[in-house]
Amino acid sequence: MKISIICVGKIKEKFYSQAVDEYMKRLTRYCKPFVVELPDEKTPEGCSQTVCDQIKAKEGERILGALKGDEYVISLAIEGKKLNSEQLAGMIDKLGIGGTSHIAFIIGGSLGLDPRVLKQSDMLLSFEGWHRWQDILRIARVVVTSRDIGDAPALHAKAKLLDPSGGRILFAPVQALPMASSQLRARLAAGEECEAELPEEVRSVIRREGLYRNTEGSSR
Repeated sequence: MKISIICVGKIKEKFYSQAVDEYMKRLTRYCKPFVVELPDEKTPEGCSQTVCDQIKAKEGERILGALKGDEYVISLAIEGKKLNSEQLAGMIDKLGIGGTSHIAFIIGGSLGLDPRVLKQSDMLLSFEGWHRWQDILRIARVVVTSRDIGDAPALHAKAKLLDPSGGRILFAPVQALPMASSQLRARLAAGEECEAELPEEVRSVIRREGLYRNTEGSSR
């Protein structure tokens, strides 16, 4: 199965690019992944709805031009269908069994997708409500969590400097665990499952990938 990720905007930071490379390497075990980064349009601060629509139209032209015509097109949109990770995996398997050999996931810019792109999509998919859904999106979309509620203003101020549009850095409220992550890693390396601290979805990934297990006296 070939999977293309067509996205608006280019990753400039080296550490983000390295993270993308790492995720792409992991995906090669399951499919043939490709990332197509398209130029985004500069969005003036406080621009009108007309200008926003014009920007989305320009970016939409580039997206449609990047499609080859053989893809099953899935556009990420808030109004799309909500599937959990297992349901999405099942859908991809079903498409493959049905003869689909190429799936394209489309990620728009900070303003979203042009209506023409949505109309030409085979499916609209919403990632709202997913557990760790940001792992599936491009790493350039960062989800920020914090154990210390008191540092929220500082975090938001820094995010605003890094991402004026507000479309790349997202904040997610979390409940802090009464222990350090190093303690969890040590317990996992010792063979504990940590059922009370970690959801089953996380533990299944840890088991599948062999994470945090002792290897010649060390854990990862």
